[in-house]
Amino acid sequence: MAITLNHRTTKDAVDKLLAEGFKAGPRGDVWVSKYLDSMGEMGRHLLELNLELNEDELEAFWIDASIEIMNEDKEWVKCPFDGLDTLHWYEIPPELVNESATVRAVSHEEVAEIACEMGCD
Repeated sequence: MAITLNHRTTKDAVDKLLAEGFKAGPRGDVWVSKYLDSMGEMGRHLLELNLELNEDELEAFWIDASIEIMNEDKEWVKCPFDGLDTLHWYEIPPELVNESATVRAVSHEEVAEIACEMGCD
């Protein structure tokens, strides 16, 4: 059974990922979330991954990550929002994603439709 996960990135990266697959990034493996908006990334491009894992297998990749944002100097700093310390993320090896996932780009229009169905702004 496939699990649907989301990965946000830039437009240039979307084209490259669809053509060449995922590679380990500067922060480790591929970071994905079950959530459509992963802490303020709503404006970035969305890739939908349908990964051939069950919930128990997916949980092995769960991480309780501190929330960080990139500042104007392109440095990662702790999130300044009160009450937000961690998010539920999965960090999956790129080899597993490339071998076991169907990946597609989701248009901004489709993201907006999905968000409306979920009751989000």
